[in-house]
Amino acid sequence: GWHLDDNRPVLTLAEPTSNHNGPLYRLRIGMNDYGSGLDLSTFTVTSTVEINGHQPGVNLGPHFEQKTDGVWELPFKIPLSYLSIIAARWTASIKDKQGNETKVVRILKVTPPPRTARK
Repeated sequence: GWHLDDNRPVLTLAEPTSNHNGPLYRLRIGMNDYGSGLDLSTFTVTSTVEINGHQPGVNLGPHFEQKTDGVWELPFKIPLSYLSIIAARWTASIKDKQGNETKVVRILKVTPPPRTARK
């Protein structure tokens, strides 16, 4: 059909960036669908680290708040330090109302700050 939406939604994990190094204060996601619109009931985000008391693997999607048009954010009650995110993975996915799905995976490996020599 001429009026079917065959384009996948746009989805990006804006924060953390792939080269983030340091404390992490939030997850920020951008998403939009030009055709049929987003099906927000399919929005899922999982993490390999505990966030706000939610165990790894739990869907964090319902805990995100829309900040502006196309931007959703999950602020952390306690910032994640480099010790808690030496290696972390986030997976986010969303479908549009036509059923097209987009998924992104962000793997973050943080290098601890150098230790200073004691005199």
